[in-house]
Amino acid sequence: MTIRTLVTLFGWLGVVLLTGCSDKYPDLYPVTGRVTFKGQPVPSGTITFYPQDGSRPANCTLSGDGSYRLMTYEDGPGAVSGPHKVTIEAVKQVTEQPEGDGEDRGQNTVEPDLFSKAQRTHTEWIVPIEYSHRDTSPLRAKVEHDENKINFDLPVK
Repeated sequence: MTIRTLVTLFGWLGVVLLTGCSDKYPDLYPVTGRVTFKGQPVPSGTITFYPQDGSRPANCTLSGDGSYRLMTYEDGPGAVSGPHKVTIEAVKQVTEQPEGDGEDRGQNTVEPDLFSKAQRTHTEWIVPIEYSHRDTSPLRAKVEHDENKINFDLPVK
């Protein structure tokens, strides 16, 4: 090998290593807002922005007052610019007491069988389920090259 070939080879190797090992994130822009349903804040859940260009989605957990602040990376607040599909998943766990619990049993009764009166828990959607899936959510947002405040007042379906 000639010196010229070695210099060229190491030059290209350096370019590949430098571009392949870059830990630079794409440009991210702050996105905050509030989610409401039936005029009330959505107190819990997750909001996700899916960029139309297929880059990494941004998401976060809703605060108790329905507010959010998107994150794309652990230390990368914001979202990439451009149009996004948006999903909002908000559920709550509901525990039901069995019927007849708490009735007056009188003085001469045996303790009730605790297993026959077990509580039942199920999941209820806080907002309609259609908002939680990329394929069915009608929500859209455009992230600008600036600070973005994007509120969602979800209509009753």
